[in-house]
Amino acid sequence: MSHGNLATILAATSLLRQIPIVWSAHRTIYDLKADKKLAQVVIRVLALLSAWPERITYVSQVGARQYEAIGYRADRRLVMPYGFDCEQLQPDAEAQQRSSRTRFGRGNTAHWPSRPLPSDEGPRQLPYCD
Repeated sequence: MSHGNLATILAATSLLRQIPIVWSAHRTIYDLKADKKLAQVVIRVLALLSAWPERITYVSQVGARQYEAIGYRADRRLVMPYGFDCEQLQPDAEAQQRSSRTRFGRGNTAHWPSRPLPSDEGPRQLPYCD
């Protein structure tokens, strides 16, 4: 991810007009020394350049604090956590079943085939929350 953030700076400077830049950091950094040397250098250089992007998105508060401890600008922080709330977002199995059966012209009493359908024909289902 860090190399991609560096690429945005290089691309933006090559344009004749100013464009908004948003960086993303999809990890935590508990020990920067555990990274490859080039990654360490890129992350530290990006800390120096972190005034360029309008926002720096993080997937956790912990990750944001760790990057900011290295020198990333705190005023650019935007935390967008992974995942979703299983209490709030639950699939409606009955509606999903009706929709899939109707989509394949099988009606409400159809039986699914004993073999799986090819991935481009089968119903798309998300796993249920426990």
